[in-house]
Amino acid sequence: MNIEIKDNNVVIDNNAVKVEVEERIVKKAEISRAIYLIPLVVGLITLIFLIGLFFIFLAIIFYFKAANAELIITNKHLIGKAGVVSSEQMQIPLNMINTVYYEKGIFGNMFGYGTIKITSQVEDCVFENVKDVEEFHRILLSEISKFDDSRMIKQANFISEALN
Repeated sequence: MNIEIKDNNVVIDNNAVKVEVEERIVKKAEISRAIYLIPLVVGLITLIFLIGLFFIFLAIIFYFKAANAELIITNKHLIGKAGVVSSEQMQIPLNMINTVYYEKGIFGNMFGYGTIKITSQVEDCVFENVKDVEEFHRILLSEISKFDDSRMIKQANFISEALN
């Protein structure tokens, strides 16, 4: 903004304002830029609040998803249930499981969880956020092996009895 005095006029950006003779500028006021800070701060607080609400909403969804999920190993089956609004269930005989593997990401390594993936003759399943996924993986493989061993022993006994 350009301000000057010419011929008893104060000229502000080429617009003249009439002033008294011998009048001079004593102080030129400047508009504080701090007035922009209030809406900016309020906007940022609101944004942070809304982002916070979004993450709280996500946490609630994850909580209910985890609270409604189950993955159970029995000596004969792998049983799973998942779903918040609608529920999916599966029951796979251990002898029908083809492969079992797990993955852990950066956060999974830090917080001790991972994703377990199971392929079978019945269906393929993925369970995310399984706590102590390595232990679950190890126990599932062990139970599959025990189940196969017991089936072989039963078959051997049946054949032995049939031959006698």
